[in-house]
Amino acid sequence: MQCAARIQRMNDPELSLPEACRLITGGGLLIYPTETFYALGCDAFNAEAVRGVYAVKRRGHGQPLPVIIGGPEQLGALAAEVNSLERELMRVFWPGPLSILFSGAAGVPEVLTAGTGRVAVRCSSHPAALELCRRSSRPLVSSSANLSGRRPAGLAAGLDRELLERVREFNRGTACLYAAEQDVPQGGLPSTIVEAREAPGGGVLRVLRQGAVSLEELRAAIPAQVGITN
Repeated sequence: MQCAARIQRMNDPELSLPEACRLITGGGLLIYPTETFYALGCDAFNAEAVRGVYAVKRRGHGQPLPVIIGGPEQLGALAAEVNSLERELMRVFWPGPLSILFSGAAGVPEVLTAGTGRVAVRCSSHPAALELCRRSSRPLVSSSANLSGRRPAGLAAGLDRELLERVREFNRGTACLYAAEQDVPQGGLPSTIVEAREAPGGGVLRVLRQGAVSLEELRAAIPAQVGITN
């Protein structure tokens, strides 16, 4: 494994943090670590780059792309409003692998939401992902770094060679890997995705994808009068 990782680094130069931020702000695609797996991302507000993520992954355009932010201060540009149940989930689980589905704010690219007007957002607990968002001053698309239908990667050495080639082609030959090998993804399960709707006397928490945050953890965090469904 160590030998494979060395070969990976020789063939795919790892970007420094400033280089990775310049790639993001310049409209490029970046592969970077999160608390779950390596992600393929870009500036979430750059519609051309977002379309590039769909293209290189061969992902259907009917599937919205999730977004990572560097802190709650970046949420206002993405979410039209935030209700009290969503705020409580943010307080308990952010930073961490819980994505919350919000109504998109004005200016959120339609291609990002696949025309749904909704965007799944989480504040990552991975220091590299957080720093990329903060230093670039951009929320980042955070789709798993794999071709659609293939397995995500928890190590840089495990990244799909075809995916790397397709990303480099989109970037016109520019390197695309910010590996941060000193703090690799933990693997395991992807982020949990939820939709929180308030109603008089309670509300409903709908679990759209079960993942790293369990149903038991969610039940313990929400008021008793809020129902939970999947």
